[in-house]
Amino acid sequence: MIKVNKGSITDLHAHSSFSDGVDGPIAIVDAAIDGGLKYLAITDHYTTGALKPAIERVQHRKSKLIIIPGVEVSTSDLDPKHDIKGLHILGYGMNNTSELDASMSQWANNNKMMYINMVHKLED
Repeated sequence: MIKVNKGSITDLHAHSSFSDGVDGPIAIVDAAIDGGLKYLAITDHYTTGALKPAIERVQHRKSKLIIIPGVEVSTSDLDPKHDIKGLHILGYGMNNTSELDASMSQWANNNKMMYINMVHKLED
């Protein structure tokens, strides 16, 4: 469940069960509305799948909560010389999420393989 701090009006980095979050987009939207947020971005890893159910929940609740399309992607081994292992990058405001999701699916698979290889190296 997202935690809304008193006086906050925006959460730009929420994860749903579409990636590594615990709650689904409906529960996240309900918590955002009940907590008084005005803006919410669900920034799941490599997917915008939570966007449609989140928007539908806002409409069902007849809320003025604004859902900002968002996504999180990761980089790896940016600069091993300076021990910069990677970054998590948030993107907002995309329009064509179906094309984006198709592209990110391959990127996510590549990153998954990278993490599997890292685990195997640690086990050796």
